[in-house]
Amino acid sequence: MHGPVHVREIACHRCACRAAVHRPDGKGKPGIEEQGSARRNGGEPPSEIIVEDAATPATGGKRFQASTKSSARCGKGIRPTTLAVTPAYNKTHHLSALISRMNPHHTPSWADPVSRAGYSAKGLVYAVIGYLAAKAAIGLGGETTGSEGALKEIGQQPFGQILLALVGVGLACYAVWRFLSAFADAEGKGSDAKGMATRIGYLFVALLHIGLSVAAFSALDIGGGPGAGGGESDDQATQSMTARVMSAPLGQWLVIGAGVAVAIAGIAQWAQAVRGSYRRRFSLEGAATTARSWIERIAKLGLAARGVVFLLVGFFLAQAGWQAESSEAKGLGGALATLAQQPYGPWLLGLTALGLVCYGLYCAVVAIYGRFARA
Repeated sequence: MHGPVHVREIACHRCACRAAVHRPDGKGKPGIEEQGSARRNGGEPPSEIIVEDAATPATGGKRFQASTKSSARCGKGIRPTTLAVTPAYNKTHHLSALISRMNPHHTPSWADPVSRAGYSAKGLVYAVIGYLAAKAAIGLGGETTGSEGALKEIGQQPFGQILLALVGVGLACYAVWRFLSAFADAEGKGSDAKGMATRIGYLFVALLHIGLSVAAFSALDIGGGPGAGGGESDDQATQSMTARVMSAPLGQWLVIGAGVAVAIAGIAQWAQAVRGSYRRRFSLEGAATTARSWIERIAKLGLAARGVVFLLVGFFLAQAGWQAESSEAKGLGGALATLAQQPYGPWLLGLTALGLVCYGLYCAVVAIYGRFARA
């Protein structure tokens, strides 16, 4: 812990007020603004938070330590959901428990290893998808496939059955993490419209990864069974699901909405790559400068490539809904195959494949350096 911090502003999402709180020296801006927790620029929790009353002059105004939940309030007396903080300039008290008291997002300690296992499995699946697509792009075999094809490839490797079982467990762990993100707000997205939309998305991601986990265990060749070769392809599974949804009331519009949502998720991947917001997922303190720069490149290329694939999948889903034809829907493998059929297709496919491998490596970085458990 590295000394106290001073709250410069309290923002309340529930009453939309912002109580400006000034530093006595009148200088500086908040180091970061993060829902539910106060952190310094380096990510370390402060030893003390001092809230300065906005109603009194900046020099010599009323100040009090926010040592309990009730100490920090917004202008209408409601406990804040966001604190914007700046490094302190004096005093050293050790109130590390304060952060956990003021943090409304309670994530159990077991979520840390579970989420790391989940990101590891997810990263391996994406890396294998990218590897197979890269081989197809340069004419060395391979195929444009989705998660199902990647699981099949994993199962065919030496010790593949053991690895496949571990991947199945890891994908289930990722689903658990996304359930926590959806229901317990483990990633601190909040309860406003944007936050709730993101958390609903996490719920669907959790359900998707439960399906992938089941597919991984189903692909195990136990007792001389069919093993990895007996399931639907990525495109077939997508089309079957699309057909079931379209058979429901308003199903056509639900499919169109799902396509738009996936496309928006793709744009969000690009936004993360451009803005660098992915950095909030992990801490690289202590890492060498060269390692940091490579991680930055890997993350940006990986997120951009995943955004391209999501946009294509979303487009095909929306088109299937609009034309009321489930065969128009395509999964990840179909999106990659579409890229390969375009002018300069091998180059487009190769670059996207490299990006998907990078996304797999990015997931590995999150698994190693990520911030998950919030007490």
